[in-house]
Amino acid sequence: LEAFFTERLAQQRQASPHTVLAYGDTFRLLLDFARRRTGKAPSRLDLQDLDAPLIGAFLEHLEQERQNSVRTRNARLAAVHSFFHFAAYRHPEHAALIQRVLVTDKPRATAEELSRRWPQLNADDILQTPYLLIGSAQQMAENLVARRDRWGISYYVLRETYLDDFAPVVAQLAGT
Repeated sequence: LEAFFTERLAQQRQASPHTVLAYGDTFRLLLDFARRRTGKAPSRLDLQDLDAPLIGAFLEHLEQERQNSVRTRNARLAAVHSFFHFAAYRHPEHAALIQRVLVTDKPRATAEELSRRWPQLNADDILQTPYLLIGSAQQMAENLVARRDRWGISYYVLRETYLDDFAPVVAQLAGT
């Protein structure tokens, strides 16, 4: 996080002092929210702790509890996106971290349900995000092959919680 502010914002992007302050405020709020949610001190948090559900809950917290406008929430989201874009280059082992595997025969309905929980994302956004896999084992395998062909991603990190759900996808991918 320090490198994001000193290297990315200050040196590479030559961000204005106002932008640096606004981003700093965003991360102060996010880290405090994450501390309350996870029970971990900010210095003990890892990138994996800042997963999609936590970020979604943070954005909802900004609007509901802090009474931030949609515009302010979106500015905070832009700061978070910018950080994760920077972190993906610094820590590529997190670039293809799959946050959730949801096995279903109705991926569109599942994505629509998730969009009600994460109002900042619509169903199409959810279906296209590289952090979620939604669908049947075959659909997920096809999605992963498409990602490999499009972006060259051939290595994924998966949360242990989803290993059993992901096993049929591995079987579908064997030999591709």
